[in-house]
Amino acid sequence: MVPKADSDTEIASLVSGESDFIFPQAYAGIADALKDPNIKTTPGYGTNYEGLYFQQGVDCTPDQSRSCAFKDADFRHAFAKSIDRNTPKLAATRPNAQQVWSSLQALFAIGPKTWLVIDPTDVALAPIRGSGLNVTSALILRAHTRVIVGEKPVMTAKPLPPLRSATSTDDAIRIPFDVEIPYSEVSRLLTSQFGKRTYKIEGGTLAVDTIEISAGTNGKMNVAAAIDYRGGHLKKYHGVVYLDGIAKFDPASSRVVIEDLEYSIDPKRHGITRALDRIAHEAVRARLRDSAKWPVTDDVASLKNEIERGVTRQLAPGVNLRGHVDSIEPVSATPTSTGLVIRVTAVGRAEVELTALSEGRTPSSARPRASAASPR
Repeated sequence: MVPKADSDTEIASLVSGESDFIFPQAYAGIADALKDPNIKTTPGYGTNYEGLYFQQGVDCTPDQSRSCAFKDADFRHAFAKSIDRNTPKLAATRPNAQQVWSSLQALFAIGPKTWLVIDPTDVALAPIRGSGLNVTSALILRAHTRVIVGEKPVMTAKPLPPLRSATSTDDAIRIPFDVEIPYSEVSRLLTSQFGKRTYKIEGGTLAVDTIEISAGTNGKMNVAAAIDYRGGHLKKYHGVVYLDGIAKFDPASSRVVIEDLEYSIDPKRHGITRALDRIAHEAVRARLRDSAKWPVTDDVASLKNEIERGVTRQLAPGVNLRGHVDSIEPVSATPTSTGLVIRVTAVGRAEVELTALSEGRTPSSARPRASAASPR
């Protein structure tokens, strides 16, 4: 090992054969100076520092951008003693970030033809923090998380973007997904809750036998109720009444409500309007409108464990995703040709733990932060 005065002298010694390899200081034009068929070059980033200054005033106030740990003389001394050991651990984070980035993109089955997709979009390095003799940081990953129902989707692997710095280490996740309830199940729920019963209404009694829901037109749903209405003055109707309405989710009650329920405009379904007067029409419609609502919490709560299983698993050897779901929040209801689709958001927290790093590196964590994205 022979010290040289400057980079030009180093390169000259390599070209002449005096040295077998060199580690020169980078400068503009170094690539051209090393153009030689007998020289192999490998550019890269180093971890050398000419000087680091850690002084902080005694009036330093901790906030999101600084910890003020360096205003403590004992901590500065301990950090200076350990800098040669800790700096490579914190600076050489890209291999760890690459491992986490690639592992997160693997599809995970949470049910038959149901896939949890974590699509990372950004990665950053949190500020270095100090406590006692420990120096720590964290990888922060942002990702679009969603659930896809159907055949296994084909996902294109995304390359790791350049690392950047960030101040937030929020580990909250929000996973949107859809739950489709077939119309046959909706009909069963409504019939079990409101069918096979007799109600007292204005002007008489109304016996509701069954309630069937089906797809309508223009975003509406059809309600077909088999009823037996008995009113005074020989007013009666026994048969099926048809109504149309718009399905909406009511967050206050966690129920799907069929609003704006009106009698069908189909002339073939006007039997009740010919049999009863306006007062009886409104009394029957009001009773059926009150019946056209049902809770969806049970339908979506069962998926909580499956989502939680998807965010608590091993991604790769030494890389573990650990998370939990705090709540399942229905957001909206949309009718389709086959059933009612409930848009749901799973809210929780997750982080990636690196538990088996090479060469005695201490475990670290990478916190994925998710933002909402529409399911495919």
